[in-house]
Amino acid sequence: MRITARRGAGIGVLVLWLALVRTLGEIYRLHAVRGASFVLADALPYVNGAMMAVVGAGVAVGCYIWHCDRLAVAVVAATILLMLGYKVAVLGW
Repeated sequence: MRITARRGAGIGVLVLWLALVRTLGEIYRLHAVRGASFVLADALPYVNGAMMAVVGAGVAVGCYIWHCDRLAVAVVAATILLMLGYKVAVLGW
């Protein structure tokens, strides 16, 4: 079975949505682990990562709506690479 560009773009948008949910979930996990010592500065790197996912997903959905499916796949790939680079640079591996 061959995955078309349209199907790949839809899967990519879903992957970015899941990345967003997981990134925001990390804030709740961090709050549960740190408890009373949790401060906003602890969550800001995760909020920045979530913003990257939101912007990437928004652009990818726009490309998907306008039938620029290959561009949507490229946006998804670039967003995921950007988020991984940000994670390594800011949060460590």
